[in-house]
Amino acid sequence: MFRSRFLWKLFVAFAFVVLVTSIPLTEIENQLGSMRARILLGAGIGSFVAIALGLLIAQRTTAPITRMIRTAEELREGRFGARVLDLPTDEIGVLGDALNRLGEEITRRIARLWDDEAQLRAMLAGMAEGVVAVDGEDRVVFANEAARTLLGIGDGDIRGKRLWELARIADFDRLISEARTTGGTARRELTAVSDGGASMLAAYAHPFGPQSASGVVVVLHDITELRRLERVRRDFVSNVSHELKTPLTSIRGYVETLLSGALHDEQNNERFLEKIDKHVNRLDHLVSDLLSLARLESQGDALQMEDLDLQPILQQALGAHDAAAREKNLECRIDAPAGPVRVHGDPEAITQVIDNLLSNAIKYTAEQGQVSLKLQRDGEWAVLEVKDTGVGIPAEDLERVFERFYRVDKARSRDLGGTGLGLSIVKNMVQAMHGEVSVESELGTGSCFRVRLPLASLGTR
Repeated sequence: MFRSRFLWKLFVAFAFVVLVTSIPLTEIENQLGSMRARILLGAGIGSFVAIALGLLIAQRTTAPITRMIRTAEELREGRFGARVLDLPTDEIGVLGDALNRLGEEITRRIARLWDDEAQLRAMLAGMAEGVVAVDGEDRVVFANEAARTLLGIGDGDIRGKRLWELARIADFDRLISEARTTGGTARRELTAVSDGGASMLAAYAHPFGPQSASGVVVVLHDITELRRLERVRRDFVSNVSHELKTPLTSIRGYVETLLSGALHDEQNNERFLEKIDKHVNRLDHLVSDLLSLARLESQGDALQMEDLDLQPILQQALGAHDAAAREKNLECRIDAPAGPVRVHGDPEAITQVIDNLLSNAIKYTAEQGQVSLKLQRDGEWAVLEVKDTGVGIPAEDLERVFERFYRVDKARSRDLGGTGLGLSIVKNMVQAMHGEVSVESELGTGSCFRVRLPLASLGTR
C-alpha cells in the first residue's frame, strides 16, 4: 500500500517535466538520401557481381555443350574429322569425350566402307561379265564397263536414267519384274541390239534392298559365241553323220549285192568292187581331214614351226598332182622368183595347204584349162597364189567357202570325191601359222586363192 502510493507520486512529478530538443529537417533529409544512395550502390554492386558470377558459371557450363552441338552438326554433314576440344573434367567432359570417340569410330567405319566400295567397284570394273544395278524405280545406279559394251551404252553419265531408255533389249523389264516378284534369281536369254549388231546375252537378275521398293542387280554374260559354236557343233555332227552314212550305205549295198550272187558275175563284180574302193577312199579322205582339223584345234598338238623354203614344196606338190593334171590335159606352171623364199611355218601344214588348193584347182578346172602357182614377196610376207580357169564361185558363196562341209555344188563335189573340209583345213592351218588366206573368183572364169605367210626373218622374231 505504501509502495504503490509512492510510485504514483513519482509518475506525477515526471509527467510535468518536458525536455524539448530540435534538429534541422534538411539535415535529416540529407542523411536519409545518403543512406538510400549507399543502399542502392550496394544493391547495384551486389547485383552486378551476382550477374557476372552467373554469366561466368553459365558460360563455363554451356560452352562445351555448344562445342559438342557444333561437332555433332559437322559429323552429320559428313566432316568426320571434327572433334570437341578443351573439354572440362566434369560430367560434361565425359559426354564430350564419348562424342569424340563416336566420331573416331564413325571415321574408321566410313573409311572401311569407302575401301570396301572401292575394292568392289574395282572388281566389278575388271569383270568380263556385265553388271547393272537399278533402284526401285528401275533407274540405273551402277553399270560397269563390260555392261556398257554389251548393251551398247556410251561413256556418258547414265545414273538416274531408266535402263530401257539406254539399251534396246526386249524382255529386260520382264526379267527385272520377275526377280522382284519371286524375290529370288530370275534368268532369261536376251537379245541386245547395238551399232555393232545383235548379241545373245544370258541375264541373271536378283533383288536387293527393302521388299517394298527393292532394287535389282543384273549380271550379263555374252553367249553369242557359245550359241554360234553350238550351231557349228550341231551342223558338224549332222554333216559328219551324213558324209559317213552316204558312202557306207553305198558300200553296204554293193557288198550285199556281191554276197547275193553278184560276186560270181564277171560282168559286174569288178565294177562293184571299184565302186566300193571309191567309197572307201572317200571315207579315208574324210577321216584324214577330220583328224587334221582335230589336230589343229587341239591345244596339246601345236605345229612344228621352223624356217623353210617354199620353192621345193611347190615343185613336190605339182609333181604329186602331175598325173591328174595330165589326165585332163591341163597346163600347169609355177611362177616364182629366183632364189629361195623362206617362211616360218610347219612343213607338213604348208604341204597340206598347197596340196588342198592345187587339188581343188585341178578338180574344178575343165579339160585343157590352166592351173598356175605364183610365189612372190610382198614386204614382210610371202604370197602364194593358186589360180585356175575353172568353173568359178558365185559371189554370194565366197564368204562361206572356208566353212566346214560347205559346198557350192554339193552333187558335183561328191562326184569329184570332195569331203567339204579341204578349204576349212587350209584356213585353220594358215591362221595357225600366223598367216592369211583369201579368195577371188568369177563364175565361169576361174578362182584365185591367195595365201600370205610371214617371211622367216619376221616369223622368228
